[in-house]
Amino acid sequence: MSTRTLSSGWFFAQIGSQDWSTIDHIPTTVHVELLRQKKIPDPFFGLAEWDVQWVGEADWIFKASFDVTAAELADPNVDLLFDGLDTFCTIKLNNTKILKTDNQFVPEPFKYIVFPPVEKLGLTTKIGKDGESVTLSTKKPIKGIVLDVADRSGAEVKWNDQSIDLVPGDDQVVRA
Repeated sequence: MSTRTLSSGWFFAQIGSQDWSTIDHIPTTVHVELLRQKKIPDPFFGLAEWDVQWVGEADWIFKASFDVTAAELADPNVDLLFDGLDTFCTIKLNNTKILKTDNQFVPEPFKYIVFPPVEKLGLTTKIGKDGESVTLSTKKPIKGIVLDVADRSGAEVKWNDQSIDLVPGDDQVVRA
């Protein structure tokens, strides 16, 4: 059994933006990275906390690419270990969803994904220019909760950051 840490080569951006920023190392948070890159003021200085509220209300995406060795391709079982995922997080490998988290209150520090034999995934040692890619996208907690409730109830959801229409004709105002 071999182990490899995917702690470098990560990028992040606000969902909907093409402004990708590099990450020095994983683990990290959006606030830490934005502060390190001087894109936000220090939230612990003066009243700057008010100026960075938007960070916690935005949806973010993290991505990384890595090459797969011949030995890894030959292994019938490959586990990906995710430690410390955000509240609502969807993880994709080569654009295929492999994991979705939905609870920040129940600690789930480790997530294992066991893949079927590589032939079934159609993987090659390098896909495109960047090899294999892992994408993690996070949703702000209140939006994730509402969307999760809607999924479970089958209700149609209209999200515009001000009102959520869970029941036709009945608007509930959500302030996060």
